[in-house]
Amino acid sequence: MQASTPEIGRLSPTFLATFLGCTTSAAWTLEKRRGLRSAPEVVADAQAGLIQRKGQEHEDRCLATLCAQHGAPVLIGRDSPEQAMRATRTAMDRGAPLIAQAALVDGPWIGYADFLVRVETACPSWAWSYEPWDAKLAHTAQPAHVLQIALYGDLLARVQGQVAEHGALMLGSGDPAKPHVIERFRLAEVRHYVRRAAQRLERFAADIPVGLEGEPCGHCGKCEWMVTCDEAWAKADHLCRVADISRRQRLRLMEANVSTAALLGALDAQRVPGIGAETLARLVQQARLQHQSASEGRGVYELLAHASGLGFDRLPPSDPGDLFFDFEGDPMHPGGLEYLCGVLWRAKSNDPDGTPVPGHPEMRFLAIWAHDRAQEKRAFTDVMAFLMRRLLEAPRAHLYHYAPYEKTALRRLASMHAVAETAVDNLLREGRMVDLYRVVREGVRVGEASYSIKSLERFYMPPRTTEVVSGGDSLVLYDRWRTTGDASALAAIQEYNRDDCLSTLLLRDWLIGLAKAAGIVAARGLADGLPPDLDEGREKREERERAQAELEARVVGDPSLPGAEVRQLMADLVGFHRREQKPAWWAYFDRQERGLEELQEDEECLAGCERDGDDWIGTENRSFTYRFRYLEQETKLRTGSAVCLTQDGASVGNIVALDESRRLVTLKRAQRSGPLPEAVSLMPGMPLSVDVLRQAVWTVAADMTAGGSGFPHITALLARMPPRLTGRAAGSPIIAMEDREDPARLLTSAIAAVRALDRSWLVIQGPPGAGKTYTTSHIIAALIADGRTVGIASNSHKAIDNVLHAVEERLHAAGRPVTTLGQKKDSGNEGGFAGRGYIASIADNKQIDPDLPILAGTAWLFAREELRASRDVLFVDEAGQVSLGNLVAMAHGARSLVLVGDQMQLAQPIQGAHPRSSGASALDHLLEDHAVVPPERGIFLSRTWRMHPDLCGFVSAAVYDGQLQAEVGCTQQRLVLATDAHPALKPAGLAFRPVAHSGCRQRSQEEADEVLAILNSLLRQRVVDRKGHERAMSLDDVLVVAPYNMQVNLLRSRLPAGARVGTVDKYQGQEAEVVLVSMATSGAEDMPRDAAFLLSRNRFNVAISRARCLAVLVASPGLLDIVAKSVEEMRLANLFCWAAEHGS
Repeated sequence: MQASTPEIGRLSPTFLATFLGCTTSAAWTLEKRRGLRSAPEVVADAQAGLIQRKGQEHEDRCLATLCAQHGAPVLIGRDSPEQAMRATRTAMDRGAPLIAQAALVDGPWIGYADFLVRVETACPSWAWSYEPWDAKLAHTAQPAHVLQIALYGDLLARVQGQVAEHGALMLGSGDPAKPHVIERFRLAEVRHYVRRAAQRLERFAADIPVGLEGEPCGHCGKCEWMVTCDEAWAKADHLCRVADISRRQRLRLMEANVSTAALLGALDAQRVPGIGAETLARLVQQARLQHQSASEGRGVYELLAHASGLGFDRLPPSDPGDLFFDFEGDPMHPGGLEYLCGVLWRAKSNDPDGTPVPGHPEMRFLAIWAHDRAQEKRAFTDVMAFLMRRLLEAPRAHLYHYAPYEKTALRRLASMHAVAETAVDNLLREGRMVDLYRVVREGVRVGEASYSIKSLERFYMPPRTTEVVSGGDSLVLYDRWRTTGDASALAAIQEYNRDDCLSTLLLRDWLIGLAKAAGIVAARGLADGLPPDLDEGREKREERERAQAELEARVVGDPSLPGAEVRQLMADLVGFHRREQKPAWWAYFDRQERGLEELQEDEECLAGCERDGDDWIGTENRSFTYRFRYLEQETKLRTGSAVCLTQDGASVGNIVALDESRRLVTLKRAQRSGPLPEAVSLMPGMPLSVDVLRQAVWTVAADMTAGGSGFPHITALLARMPPRLTGRAAGSPIIAMEDREDPARLLTSAIAAVRALDRSWLVIQGPPGAGKTYTTSHIIAALIADGRTVGIASNSHKAIDNVLHAVEERLHAAGRPVTTLGQKKDSGNEGGFAGRGYIASIADNKQIDPDLPILAGTAWLFAREELRASRDVLFVDEAGQVSLGNLVAMAHGARSLVLVGDQMQLAQPIQGAHPRSSGASALDHLLEDHAVVPPERGIFLSRTWRMHPDLCGFVSAAVYDGQLQAEVGCTQQRLVLATDAHPALKPAGLAFRPVAHSGCRQRSQEEADEVLAILNSLLRQRVVDRKGHERAMSLDDVLVVAPYNMQVNLLRSRLPAGARVGTVDKYQGQEAEVVLVSMATSGAEDMPRDAAFLLSRNRFNVAISRARCLAVLVASPGLLDIVAKSVEEMRLANLFCWAAEHGS
C-alpha cells in the first residue's frame, strides 16, 4: 500500500496502526494536521529509505504477476479522493478483473488498496465481488498488514453491499526465482478486533486527550516523533532513561512521587509499594551511577556484593585456546536466517586458521557466511566442526559470547537442521559456553543507559570507526548486497562482526581484571554434567547420532515409500524424541545458573524456599519430610512432582504436599540421600527416559526402509491417505449424510466404520458435550463382543481411566460376566485403576498379558517391542494433545488406529524445535487447518448434549464453523431469575461482565469481589434442567475458572467453602449449570505470559463450554484493547472481542 497523508478528519488503516502502536504519536499527528502542533524534526533513516524503495519494487513485481493472470489493470489516479473513489466505483461496476490503487471510503475512513481482485461470488450489487490484496515486502504477515486488508474488506461493503470474506497479502519470499508468496486470510478471524480498534480511534480523534506525553514503546523505532520524545525525556530526566526499568516499575515510582531519574538515584532506604526491595535497590543504584556518569563526563561503575556461584564466579581462568564468537541474523528472512558467524581467538604464530586482526597481530578471525537455508545448514556444520576441533586441541578452553542469543541460535540451528546436535549438547553439558552478559549483570553495575556490549566498550576499548555501528546498519548493508551484489557491503558487515568478537574478548579481560582487583579468583571449571549413572557418555551419544543420521538418510532416499514429503516426515520423526527432550535438559542446566529473581519468574520452579518453623523436618518410613515456605510466585509444580535443587541439580525426591494459599511445600526424601539445607530453590526433575519411544519409532522407520509391511496404518496416516475401510471406496464419507443427524444411526454407523478399518486410521472429533467417550466406549464394547483386541492410550492416565470406566459400564449393561478382560498399566505415582472388575491394574510391565482383549496405558506401554502390532485397533484419546512422534510410537503396538479428540480444545504441549511439520499433534497433522474433521477423514459428533442453544450458537460460530448444534432437550436448560438478580446474569447464553482494574497480572481482587457477588446472587436463583425440572441452585451447579493459580487461590479464599474453583486444565471434561470465568489480568502490558496463553482459543472454548446454561466472562475491558504482536494474537484477541460483543 502506498503511503499517503489522509485529509484532515480522514482516518486510514496506516494511521490506525500508528494509533495502536502509540496513542501519543497518534494524538500529536492529529494535532499537527489541525495546526495545533509543529511538524517534528525529520531524521534521515537509511534503513527506512531502503525499505520504502524495496517495497515499491516489490509492489511493481506483484502487479506484473497479477497482470499476467488477470490482464491489464484499471489504475486509479490520485487527483483527489472524490475522483479516485468515483473511478474505483466505475471500474467495479464494469466488473474489471483487476483494479490497482483502488480508493475506498466510508464515513471518516479512506484507504487505497494496492489491488482489488474480482472473484466470482455474487454480492448485492453485482454477480461478482472483490477481495482486497496488498503487496508487502516482509516475508511474514504482520498485524498491521492484516489490519489494512481487514479494513479494506469492511470499506468494500459501502460499494458492493457486503464485506469481503477473504483478503490476501503478496509477501516477499527471499527467493529471486519466486518473487512473492501469496497468503490468504479469512477476514472474519480478525474483523471484531479490527472494528473495535477502528471505533476506538474514531472516538479518540473526535476528542483528543489533552497533555499526552511520550512513553517508550514498540512504535518508537518507526515514529516521526522519536526525536521530540528523546529531547523531552532528556529535559525531564525521565525515568525511562534508567537502564532496565520497566513501565510497571515507572508507574509504581510515579505513584510514590518519584518522578525523575535523579529522585530515584537519591532514594534512601525507602519502600515503594509494588517493587521488591532487591529490585528497588538495583534501580536506585543504577539511577545514581547514570547521574554520576553524566555529571562527571566519564564512565563509572561499582562492583556488586559477591554472591557464591554468581557474577565473577562464572568466569573460568583464561586459557590460550579460548574462543569468542558472534552471530549476525536477518529477522526479515522467513523463519530468520543466521547469515554470518564470526569466531576470534588469540593465535599461535603458526596458526593455520583464520585471518589476522588489524591492530592485533596476535589474534585471528574466521567468518563463515550463509545466504539461504541450505547454506545456513552447511555453515552451521562448518562452524561446529571448527569449534569442536579447536576445543579438542585446548581441553580447558571456553567459548565466550555476550547475551543469550548465541546459545539460543546454536540450539535452534542444531534442532532445525538436525546436525551437530551431540556437539551442541556436549558444549552445554560441559559448561563450555560462558555468557559474559550474566557476569556483568551479576558482578558490576555501570552508569550507562544500556547494558548492550556497545555501551560497555567505553571501559575497555577505544570508540569504533567502522561504517557499521549497529545491528540495524548491518541489515541495511546486507540488503544492499542482496540487491546489488556489492562486495564492499559484506566486507563492512564482516568488519563489524569481527569488532563484536574482539569486544567480547576485551570485555572478558576487563572482567577478569575487575575480579582480580576485588580478590575474586576466576576459577570456574568445566561442568560435571549429569551424574555418572545418568550420563551415557560422549562416545555413546556420538554413536547414536551417527546411527540416527544413517537411518534418516535411508528413509529419505527410499523410493518405495509414498512421496518425498512422507519420506522426509518419517525421517524427521526418527529424531523427534531426542529433540523434544532437549529443552528440558537445557533448562535443567540453565536453571542451575540463574539467580533468585529469575527463578521466581520461572513458573516451572519454586524459588526462595526456606524452612518453615522449628518443626520443619519430619519422618515417614525410611524417608525424611521437609516443609518449606516459598516466595510468592506462580508455579506449575504440583503434588507428586519430582524435583531437583537448582543449586546443583541434585534430585530431591517428590513434592508430597503443596499449599499454594499458604505458600508451603513439603518434600519427601530418602534418609540415605542425606539432609536438605534450610534454604533451597526447586526445579522440575530430570526428564523421563524416552528410549522405548525412540526405539519404537526407529523400528517403524527401519521396517519401512526394509520393504516391510508391518505398519501400513502408520504410512497411511503420515501420508494423510483417506481411511481405508473394507467394502468402501477410498475417499467416500465415513458416515453417510442421512445418518449424521440421528444419534442412534450415527452410533451404529460409527461402529460399522471402525469394524471395517483395514490397517488404516480414522478420526472421531468430539466437541464439548458431544459424547465422544460415550461413542468410543460403545465402539470398544462392540469390538470386544466381536472377539477383537483393542488398546486404549492417551497422554494422561486420567483420560485413559475415564474411557475404561465407560467401557466397563457398557460391558456391564450388556450382561457380560465380571472376569478380567484387560489390564491398565498405571504410573506408579497414584492409585491404580479401580472399576467393576473387568480391568486389572498393574504397575510392572512384566505383568502384561498380550492375549487379553483390552490393554490400556500411555505411549510407553504400546511402544514396547513385545506389544508390536498386538492390538487390532488402538484408540488414542485426547489425540489433539498427542504429538505425531508419540502417536507413531503408540501405533507401533496396533494394526489400525482410531484417534478420538478435538483439536479445538486443549492443545499438545510441545517443547522442542522440530523441522517442517514433525512437531505437529496427531490431529493437527491429519486435519491440517480444518476446524471440523472433513467427512471423508472421520466422524464429527455434531450434536452437543450439554450447552443451551444460545451458548452453543456462539461456540459453534466462533470455533466450529457453525457446524455444532445443541440437542433439542438442551433448549429447556435455563436459569429462572428473580427481579433482583445480578445484572451479569441472564437465563442462558454468554455474558460479558467488564470489571475495571489496572496493574493486575495474575490476580485481581476486583474480579474476585465481582465473582463473589455473582455467585451469591446465583445461589438465590433457580434452574430448569433438560427434562424441565426446576430446582434451587447450589454450589455444585457452578464452576469458577481462572487462568492462573494466584487467582484461583484468591477466589478460593473469597468464595464459600466447597466452591468448585480451578484452572481450565483441572475441569476439562466436567460441566455445571453456570461457569464463571475470571481472567485476572488488567491488560496486555500486565500479561505474565504471552497472549497465546491467556486468550487461547482452545482454552477459552474449554472454559465456557463447561456450562449447560450460562457462561459469564468477568474481565478487564483493557484485555479487549491489546496491541497484537502477531497475526495469531489478532485472531486470539478477535475471539475475545467477539465474545464481549456477543455477551454485552
